[in-house]
Amino acid sequence: MRGRREGLGRRGGLERLYPDDGAAFQVTAGTLWAWSAYQQVEASTDAPFVPSRLYLSLRFAVSTVSAWVSGEYEVAVGPVGLEVTYAVVPFAAPALVSGVPSGSTFIGLSIGAPVGPKVIPVGSRLTQRARQSGNVAAVAIVGCVSGYDGGAVPLGYWPYGERPHLAGVHAAQSRCLPSGGVLAVLAGTAPTWGVWTEVLAAAGADLLVWGATIHYVGAVVAQQLTTMEFGTGAAVSEQARGRLAFPGPGYCTAGVQSLGRPVVVKKGERLVVRLKGTTGRTWQVKVAYEEL
Repeated sequence: MRGRREGLGRRGGLERLYPDDGAAFQVTAGTLWAWSAYQQVEASTDAPFVPSRLYLSLRFAVSTVSAWVSGEYEVAVGPVGLEVTYAVVPFAAPALVSGVPSGSTFIGLSIGAPVGPKVIPVGSRLTQRARQSGNVAAVAIVGCVSGYDGGAVPLGYWPYGERPHLAGVHAAQSRCLPSGGVLAVLAGTAPTWGVWTEVLAAAGADLLVWGATIHYVGAVVAQQLTTMEFGTGAAVSEQARGRLAFPGPGYCTAGVQSLGRPVVVKKGERLVVRLKGTTGRTWQVKVAYEEL
């Protein structure tokens, strides 16, 4: 009976991120399909952890030679020398590109991919490594693992079942906010969150908030990890509902990322977001959702 009532969205169960609090660990993919060395992402998980999604940002160096690369990014678990593969996801993009605009030196690409779920025990060490098909060390990756503490995932919001939703029963319409513009959101310097910024004063219908975009307007920056929370509620009583990550290698800090499961915002509720990151800077934000 519980399975029948399992829903598409959810109202609670904040994601846990590794790394968090602005830590950004960049790995350079090995060439000609040789793995890079493992790089530690987390020394010891502090609770049983169920991964659900990987957030990756890739930086490809630009040259006047035209070549495409394919590659793999791996998350592993275990002590030094005894790492065991947990998840591997593919990527493909131009690493060496001809005909790019004058002055361009890098191409950035953001990826969000589902992983697991398989419980990682408390006290586990998490690492990352990567490899790619090209013969030039031109691919840099910053990754972040999203999941849930406690060895379990949150229950779905049963009024919106996945099967009827995909069948069009809810007549969902894809939308984004702000329409025709961006929302300037000042990130706090991790571990401090920035203030909640209003996206929508009162939802006109139930919403499924599934993701967001961010980009930074200004001078180039070093590798970053920016975290976003979606919340609902009146001013000074906001409640966090969902969390996602925007990793970024040096010079590539824009991205589009999505939650593993959308957040339900009820009709009449106020929708807000807040950010924290490696550095406190103002980001340009757009929020993506389905209106039901």
